[in-house]
Amino acid sequence: MTRNVTQPEASGQCSITEAHIPAGIAIYDPIGRNLPPSPPVPSLGDTIRLEGPDKTLNLIGNPRHRDLLNYHLTGPTASTAHYLDELPAPFFTPGKWTFSTPGVPGLEPFRVDAEIPGPIRFRNPKSLRSIDRTRDFSPQWDTLGMLPTDTLTIDLGTIRCTVRAQAGEVRIPSTLLGQQRPAAYFFVNYNRPDTVLHLRRSGADPIPAILRWSSYLSILVDIR
Repeated sequence: MTRNVTQPEASGQCSITEAHIPAGIAIYDPIGRNLPPSPPVPSLGDTIRLEGPDKTLNLIGNPRHRDLLNYHLTGPTASTAHYLDELPAPFFTPGKWTFSTPGVPGLEPFRVDAEIPGPIRFRNPKSLRSIDRTRDFSPQWDTLGMLPTDTLTIDLGTIRCTVRAQAGEVRIPSTLLGQQRPAAYFFVNYNRPDTVLHLRRSGADPIPAILRWSSYLSILVDIR
């Protein structure tokens, strides 16, 4: 059950949710292991190359589970930040990034470009340290580099707001803030539409694939 509060499209829409839906879907078998895709797809090789504005990275495959197409990268660990204005510079520099593989038996080389935006930057991050539940709360963010199709989902306690990223602001009514506990997590998920590509195979139909990007942050805030 959801109680909606309708707002102008430019300001998004906020509602009280009874339960949060996990961001993403995975398939598991009864004992908790990932299931390989069906029908099986060929391996992309040992690594996927990732080239960006200031660095080149290699995503390493899992040799024990090649049929899951599981590639990963372990990046540097940043220092602990207690507030949004203390966040370090992003590891993935904004700009064009290229994903590529050299090709393997049965699968031709592929190369796809994706524009990765900068991190979410709030215009007054100190306002998120403490929120007055008796007044409407309107977090604002920098929209530089955001596309018309990008969206932001903001969770504050049991409140969920969805807004076009280029709006730069969403209004959370005090009527919803008054229903929240004194301490709640402020969670922001920034999404860009999927990029569809086709992996070409030798002597067979291409395999459709999706390149998906999202960015999120989470902090604990006081609601007084």
